[in-house]
Amino acid sequence: MASFVLPRLESEIWNKVQSANMKFADILSTSPQDLSVLLDLGVIPCGRGRRFFSNWLQGAVDAFNEIGLIP
Repeated sequence: MASFVLPRLESEIWNKVQSANMKFADILSTSPQDLSVLLDLGVIPCGRGRRFFSNWLQGAVDAFNEIGLIP
């Protein structure tokens, strides 16, 4: 049995994304400008937060692949 630790997501938008119950796909498909309006944050923090989220999600997918959870 393999295991891994998924690091905590450090992002300025994460708390607001959770409060809005946004799906992961919606976060990635929404522009920073639109996220700014939806989350009531600035465009720059939303762009940075979206990039951090994307990197974190890719790391999670890579970790799942390494231990065979994603065929």
